[in-house]
Amino acid sequence: MNVAEPQKKLFSFSSIHSVRQFPAVFFESDAGFAAGVGSARGQAQNKRLWSLETPESYNPTGIAALCDWQVMSSRDGRCLLHRNGTVNPRTIFLSLRGRFAAFEYFKHEVLSSIAKPFVLVSGSEDITIPNQVDRRQPRFTRSQKMLLEQIRSDTRLVAWFAENLDETKPKMVALPTGYVFAGSGAPVDAVEVTTTPLSSRPPRVLCAHRIRRGRQWKMRERVSGLCKKQWRSFATSIEQEVSLQDFMALMRAHPFVLCVEGGGLDPSPKAWLTLALGSIPVIRRSATSAAYETALPVAVVDQWRPNALSPATLQRWCEEFSPWIACPERRKALECRLSTHYWWRIIEASYRDGHPG
Repeated sequence: MNVAEPQKKLFSFSSIHSVRQFPAVFFESDAGFAAGVGSARGQAQNKRLWSLETPESYNPTGIAALCDWQVMSSRDGRCLLHRNGTVNPRTIFLSLRGRFAAFEYFKHEVLSSIAKPFVLVSGSEDITIPNQVDRRQPRFTRSQKMLLEQIRSDTRLVAWFAENLDETKPKMVALPTGYVFAGSGAPVDAVEVTTTPLSSRPPRVLCAHRIRRGRQWKMRERVSGLCKKQWRSFATSIEQEVSLQDFMALMRAHPFVLCVEGGGLDPSPKAWLTLALGSIPVIRRSATSAAYETALPVAVVDQWRPNALSPATLQRWCEEFSPWIACPERRKALECRLSTHYWWRIIEASYRDGHPG
């Protein structure tokens, strides 16, 4: 593919939004970064590092670090509450690394300690709520759903910001995953951003995603099949794993990037990186996508079906989203909306609106 050399700038990742939490040992080791995205070496190293995970091994970062209280959990179901010297928390982060055990701990051990209204923020795992539709884990049972409903209906709860929201309910608000750092192979300092207008790039969509064994990858497998057949005239399909730098170059060269969910429902971190690089993510509509649609320039399809994309669709999206990339003011606004600060202001505003004074 021949693409004119774009004008480039550096976009700093120093303050980019992220919900995911990682044990401190991940940040102390560069093995995951050096091994590259998804490589066997990187996966083996990450598995070893995860074996050292405990609730105590987490130092909250991103949105979690801004909350008054944090409930950190580990995959074996252990949980730990950080009160941070605050008696009456306005915001509480609930790590779901411990999956449903984290909800049980919060309901039975934490709620009784809360005297005043609060906002809950949950995330850092691919399980979806309130129903749990991630195919690697069993769906929530009736009693488990009832426990989540008890949390949601608690009169002290002002709002619940949830990563991987699978159903819209009162007080529940979708919160994007954002970027993911540890073990991803991603450069956490800065990336080169293209400001080449969407209309100046070939009108194509990039399909480059990992597919492994298991039901959770069937949707990506289906989309790859569409790119080879019905969409082949306007889709670039990458089947072999490429380096992170080559992957980002491909993303910058295409006006649109397919961000098909694998685990959970959230299309990020891929969608977040796509926007940071100056391209437009194509995502599927869900309760989670509502957070993207209200704040970010994303192209949305109802389902991954043959008629979801066409040359005419790409042209319409080019006209709709071009100002976000070509206009300096809109680009600056986009970078703001990719930041922790932007999403934290929304969380704080929900507390003020739901508990004035």
